[in-house]
Amino acid sequence: MLKMVGLPDGYGKRELASLMADRLPDSLRSSMIVDIVDVTSALREPASQNIERRTLIAGSVVSPRQGSAWTLEALSPSMDDQADHFATILKFLPSYSGTVPESYDVNSGCAVLHLSVSGMSVMLSSDLDIGSDDDRGWRCIVKHRGGAIASSIVKVGHHGSTTAHHMPAWHAMNAKGKSHAAVTPFPARGGSLPREEMLAEIRKHVMSLHVSGKPHSLPARVGKILSKHSPFESYALTTPRPLDGLGQVRFRMRDGDSSPRVTVFQPAWEVIR
Repeated sequence: MLKMVGLPDGYGKRELASLMADRLPDSLRSSMIVDIVDVTSALREPASQNIERRTLIAGSVVSPRQGSAWTLEALSPSMDDQADHFATILKFLPSYSGTVPESYDVNSGCAVLHLSVSGMSVMLSSDLDIGSDDDRGWRCIVKHRGGAIASSIVKVGHHGSTTAHHMPAWHAMNAKGKSHAAVTPFPARGGSLPREEMLAEIRKHVMSLHVSGKPHSLPARVGKILSKHSPFESYALTTPRPLDGLGQVRFRMRDGDSSPRVTVFQPAWEVIR
């Protein structure tokens, strides 16, 4: 089953196709549904083939204690971001006869997840950017949730990119005290992320900051997949090389702990002021 933020349980590829096609004139809906079903079916097998699975450590499953209260909320994409994505995706399908967009900003469709377990909260920020207005991106999350997104631990958004660094969001996540944060490196176009100046900026707003690998240790990726606004076909047809040189940053908290215990596995490292 396809899982998409904001859709009811049980939505599969045909239901998703119908939802997207409902935004089109009646004369185009039938052919568009067929196109969407065909495309999702064709992409499923190549996508699974190109996923590299790695087991970091074998052991017992970590899960909340029986009876613990927990919630996992998807804070994005907003309705406006979803509508923009639907409108853009439809223009790439075979039945569309208009001008095909030159680029596709995939980051505005990212799902930011907020996990709360027994008083501890974790923000998994994905690659969501700030947003062009208060109904999109991080601006929309802050507008509607505010201090409700206070977090003990933050996975920094978009590899520490400036396009995802939204100070009102940091103020909201730190509403109950400065969080502990970690950021993952990425071999972005024009230089690896995170960059030194952004690490220094983020460090000012958190209790601790760790990076899960050395940015320069990541191999170059191929084609235009490096660009956020790359043509859609470069995402579909260009397979990145495996990401090597990654470590691990482990956060653990027990009931009653005020801050997490952090364990670093090299080449992960801590950003010192």
